[in-house]
This record gives sequence, structure tokens and C-alpha cells, in this order.
Amino acid sequence: VGEEQDLEGPPVKFRTIEPGTKGSNVADVQRLTDRITKDWAIVPTIKVVEKETELPKYIQEQAAADEVTGRIPGVYDPNTGTAYLVAENLSGAEDVALTLAHEVAGHFGLQQILGDTYAKTMQDLYNGNKTVRKEADAKLKTSKNLDLNTAVEEVLADMAETGAAPTPDTRSALRRMFDAVKDWFAKTFGFKNISDNEVRQIVANARQYVI
Repeated sequence: VGEEQDLEGPPVKFRTIEPGTKGSNVADVQRLTDRITKDWAIVPTIKVVEKETELPKYIQEQAAADEVTGRIPGVYDPNTGTAYLVAENLSGAEDVALTLAHEVAGHFGLQQILGDTYAKTMQDLYNGNKTVRKEADAKLKTSKNLDLNTAVEEVLADMAETGAAPTPDTRSALRRMFDAVKDWFAKTFGFKNISDNEVRQIVANARQYVI
């Protein structure tokens, strides 16, 4: 009955992979997850499952409808506030970190990822980038409940999601944001080869949190 009720809620969003990925085991993914989240102020409910068939039925049904069955490394269910990681579709530590960052950014914002550097990064972008400042000010005027940092985050997420016109200002803003996220991956896990495209997806996904 609960699962049928959940179908009436907002749809889940899937990060997908290419078929044939060499998977991991549940214990390894759980250890990596615990390491990634140990210093987070707010830790979402995270469940590691071995296979997609262990996901809630309504998520499996949506995956089938979206034609992504067999290609889901992770998914966040907004109906229960739970992030699921699928071990058989996660190829290693980097994949676990990217998947978790993707889900967390969309539902808890970039602050959860950037931690202590979040406020300074947002404020530096606001003070040093005319386009970001102009668009953030416009958002602040239309939403009384929006704070400056969140307004800047929303501007950046918009840019990343829509592929903003490549002006010097937008390129500079996204480069600063991408570098901040890449720096987090490098300092936290030693991953130094995260692509711009992976980071763009994470930043764009933050738009779900800030709107």
C-alpha cells in the first residue's frame, strides 16, 4: 500500500551508466559511503543494495518506464528521503563518490559537498563576477526567503543546466565552481581526473535543491 501511495509523489531521478560496468560488493560500497559522509553535518538516509531488483517496486517500475533498467548506480527517492546505491552498477571508489555527490547535490545542495568552503566560494563569485551578481540580485528581489549564497548557487546551477552563453563571465563563474568541486574530490579522495562533464552534472543537479 505504501509503495502505491508513493507513486503519487514526485518522480525519482536516475543517474545512469553504460551497460557492462564491472560492479562492486555491498560491503565495499558501504565502507566508501561511510567514509564520504563521516564529516557531513547532515547525512541523508543512504541504503546500499546489491542489485536493482532490491530497490522499491515503484522505483523499478519507473526505471522500466524510463528505459534505464540495468543502468542505475544510484537514485534518490524524494518520497522517502532515501538515497539508494546499487553495488552491482558501481565500478569503484570514484564511481561511488560521483554517484553520491550527484544525488546529494540535487537534494541537499552544494553546501553539503563543499562544506566550510561553500560560503566563501559563493560570496567570492558574487563579489567578483558581474553576471553572477546581476542574476543573483534579480533572484533576491523576487524571493524574500532566498539568502545570497543560495541565490548564487541557483545562478550557477542554472548556468550548468542550460549551458549558458559562453561569455567570459559565465565561463569564469563555472570554471571557479567546477574547480571548487574538483578540489573537494581531490582533497577528500585523491581523485584528480574528474571531468568537467561529471562536475557540470553535479552542479546542475543542485538546481533541484535550490528551486
